[in-house]
Amino acid sequence: MLAARQRQRQMANDIITHRDALRHIAGRVVVAVGLTVALTWSSMLLQFGPDPDVLVRAGS
Repeated sequence: MLAARQRQRQMANDIITHRDALRHIAGRVVVAVGLTVALTWSSMLLQFGPDPDVLVRAGS
């Protein structure tokens, strides 16, 4: 019984069908886009601050 469960877990990570490949790629895309949005938002927050109505001076 335990060996069968271990085989099922192992088989879930294998790409066998076209659908498995698309699911694998979609998962990677979701992680990449999520991390990109989070890092962009946090860097903008660090650069510009949390107040969207503040005036930003450009030049001298």
